[in-house]
Amino acid sequence: MRGAYRETARTILCEAITPSARPPTCRQTDWLCDVYLERYLEQFPRWCRLALDGSTVVGYLVGAPVPPLTEHGLAGQHQSSVFRDLWPRYPAHCHINLTAAARGRGIGTDLVRAFLAHCRAEHLAGAHVVTGAGARNVGFYLRCGLNDEVHRDALERKLCFLGTRF
Repeated sequence: MRGAYRETARTILCEAITPSARPPTCRQTDWLCDVYLERYLEQFPRWCRLALDGSTVVGYLVGAPVPPLTEHGLAGQHQSSVFRDLWPRYPAHCHINLTAAARGRGIGTDLVRAFLAHCRAEHLAGAHVVTGAGARNVGFYLRCGLNDEVHRDALERKLCFLGTRF
C-alpha cells in the first residue's frame, strides 16, 4: 500500500477509533498509525488488503500470521497480552477499518473472509481479533466465523477475544 492509498488508510483508521468531538493530536495519530497500520504494511504486506469502491479506498484490513506481541514488535497493544495463552491455537490476527459509508454493505465481511482464507492456505492453526466486550463489532466478527469467544479484564477494560481454528 503506497502513496495516496496509505494516507487514506491512515485517515480511515483515525476516524474509526477516535471520537469526532475530540480529534487526535498529531502525536496520537502517529502512534495509532504506527501500531495499528504501518508496522503491518512494512512487515507483512502480503497480509494486507484494500477495499475499493470504484477507485476510492473505503477500507482496509492489515494482518499478520503471528500474535501481536512477538519478536516482530507489532503492537503496543499490551492489553491483548491477557490472551497470550490462546495465541498458539490462534496465531494470526488482523485489524480492519472501514469508512462509515462502507459499513453494512458486506465489504468488511469480504475482507475478513479473504484474510481467513489466506490463513487457511498458509496452514495456520487459527486466527483471532481482540475488541472491547460489548462493542458493536462483536456481532460482525461472529458472523464472519470467529466464533470462539473469550472475555477477560485488561487494565480498566473488559476485552473480547474472538477466534477460529482451521
